[in-house]
Amino acid sequence: MKTSLTLDRALQVLDLLGTGPKRVSETATALGLNRTVAHRLLSTLQEKGLAIQVDGRYHVGGGVRPLAQHVETRLRGLATDPAAQLADRTESTVLLVLRSDLLTSVLTFTSPDQREGTIVVPEIGTAHPIFESSHGLAMLAFSEPATIARARRRADDAGHFDRLVAGTRRAGWTSESIDPPPHPLSELSAPLYPIGEFADAALALIPPAGAPHDELVAPLLETCAMITGAMRAAAQS
Repeated sequence: MKTSLTLDRALQVLDLLGTGPKRVSETATALGLNRTVAHRLLSTLQEKGLAIQVDGRYHVGGGVRPLAQHVETRLRGLATDPAAQLADRTESTVLLVLRSDLLTSVLTFTSPDQREGTIVVPEIGTAHPIFESSHGLAMLAFSEPATIARARRRADDAGHFDRLVAGTRRAGWTSESIDPPPHPLSELSAPLYPIGEFADAALALIPPAGAPHDELVAPLLETCAMITGAMRAAAQS
C-alpha cells in the first residue's frame, strides 16, 4: 500500500512536538530532515492551527484538540457495547485506554454486575507512564518505530525491554509491563488501531482472582478485532 511521504513526515513532526516544543533545527535533526523541509512542514502545520510558534519554538496547536476529541468520541461510541459484552463474557472489568506519546490514560471502563464494588475504580483521564501497565506495553509494542526507540532509551534495562516488546508483538497481547506495577491486580491487554496502522488505544481485562489467562485471551483479541474493524469502516464511510 502506497502512503503519502509528505503526510507521513507531517505526522512525525506532530508526534515529535508532542514530546515538547522544538526549533526548526531540532526538528530537522530529530527526524533526519533537511532544514528547509522541516521548516516547510512546521509552517504548514502552523497555518492549519496544528502547531503554534512561540519564541522561535513550535508547540502542538489547539487545532489538534478537536481532532483528538472526535476520535475519542467515535472510539467510545463504537467500543461501549463490545466492551460491555466482553466484561460479561469474561466476568472481568474492561478498560478502554488511550496512548499519548509515552503516556496512557483510561477513557472508560465497564464491569459486570457481579463485580461492581469489588475493585478499585480506575481514574478516568489521569495520565500514567506507558511503562507501568500491560496496556501500556500492548500499545507501545505496536507503536511507531520512533516511539519504541525513544521508550527504549528511557528503559532501565534495554535487553528486558526488547524481550517484552518482541514477545508482545509475537502474541498480539500481554499480561506483563516494562516496570512491574505496585498493585497486585492481574491485567491482560491487547492493542486497538482507531486511526491507522499503529496502536493508539488498547483494551485491558482485569479478571477475577485465579481466572486462567488462556481462557480470556481469545475473547479479548476477538473484541479488539471487532472494535478496530468498526473504527476503520466508520472512517471510510
